[in-house]
Amino acid sequence: MANPPTSLIKPIFAVKHSLDKGYHLVATRDIKAGTLVLDEKPLIVLSQSFQNDNAWLVHTRIEMLLQKMNEKNVMDFHILYCSPDADTDTIHHNRFYKNCFNLENQFDGPEVPREDGCFKYASRINHACSPNTEATYYRALGRQKVYALKDIAAGDDFTVSYTNVLASRQSRQEDLETRYGFQCCCEACSLDTEESTDRDRRLQIVQRTLESVHSS
Repeated sequence: MANPPTSLIKPIFAVKHSLDKGYHLVATRDIKAGTLVLDEKPLIVLSQSFQNDNAWLVHTRIEMLLQKMNEKNVMDFHILYCSPDADTDTIHHNRFYKNCFNLENQFDGPEVPREDGCFKYASRINHACSPNTEATYYRALGRQKVYALKDIAAGDDFTVSYTNVLASRQSRQEDLETRYGFQCCCEACSLDTEESTDRDRRLQIVQRTLESVHSS
């Protein structure tokens, strides 16, 4: 049987907006774990060596990259989130680092350049400490693919972790507050003290097991 015309295939997600979440991605149909939900090229890529540079220099570097991009991609970058109080002289720096992904994967060797990238859609995925998607960058393809980690019901937000999912709640909260300026209220962070302590203990066991495997 022939595949249906592309115009008849229901999109897997939609971009929605709310006051508390900003623009974010929402599943438009039920999605099974393991499904590829997003596949895209980065809008802008920067070497991680720029992270410690003066914010104005990074802003200027991004401005130079924007001048070489087509109008649509420039607009896609400009409408990504940035802090309300961001300085106009360094706003590109703020917008990039509030939305970028670490473009590394487990197959990268030490010789591979370390880079960060912003995306039209993936950069709109909100955070959760127990996310329902995971992003992996495929350097040879120059594309990032996002897969469902668990079943996602129609109407549910796509989420990805902005921090180390194996860290304790306190460590995650401190990292998110420092880097992104918000306090996480996801399901994992909303557990009561006893449940959270037990979860942290189990995560430590997983962390130690992984470290043991990698060092053997």
